Amino acid sequence: MEWFKKVFDKDYIRFQNIYLPSELATKFEVDFIQKVLNLSKDDLILDLGCGFGRIATPLAKKNFNIIGVDMSDILLSYARRHTNKKAEFISGDMRNLDFKELFDKGFNAFSSFGYFKTRSEDNMVLKSISRSLKSHGLFLFDLPNKDFIVDHFNKKTVLRAGRFTFTYKRVFYKPDSLLKTELIIRGNGKNIIRRLAIRLYNFRELSDAVTRYNLHVKGIWGGVNFEKFNKYDSKRMFILLKKK
Repeated sequence: MEWFKKVFDKDYIRFQNIYLPSELATKFEVDFIQKVLNLSKDDLILDLGCGFGRIATPLAKKNFNIIGVDMSDILLSYARRHTNKKAEFISGDMRNLDFKELFDKGFNAFSSFGYFKTRSEDNMVLKSISRSLKSHGLFLFDLPNKDFIVDHFNKKTVLRAGRFTFTYKRVFYKPDSLLKTELIIRGNGKNIIRRLAIRLYNFRELSDAVTRYNLHVKGIWGGVNFEKFNKYDSKRMFILLKKK
């Protein structure tokens, strides 16, 4: 079974404050997405890899029309219970989206790309995005910056929250640009182990890849406050694409 089909479960929702940005940081992220994509009430927006609706639900509550796609039934069920009629959450595989020139705008937030075993599958995702966007549609990627991670590589991190300890052990496989992480959660008599594997990209690699699918780079930032992107100093890269 693919790793992400195991990881995104009820425990992921339970420990979201550890895994994910804070409520305030999420607000900044939502505002950034709204501004960068220049969202309007007439747009139909795609949240690709929407999870439990961390971004989609706040946008829906601002009266934007949004469709969230994810493979986790548990996260989708949570999203449906906490949103309004402006958002629709559906099960789907981002490698093979069943849309054709439907969306005006879209985004993939917080490292939800590079989950698959091969680069060809990542390319399938890019092809699906392009096929799903209308002509001149916009799409925003939010990704970890491979150049920063390699230059500041941290093999182990330990976090504590209440009665729980979260230990991250990381290995980077350079030939495949694959970051493998073992997460061990201990506390309250529990010992939970999660294993993740994400293929990392730098700006040049991703910008070269998207051009094969009728997409081109319109802008790049290093943070949600419109920080200038620096390949060695920016932890993340927010890349705005436009379909030709």
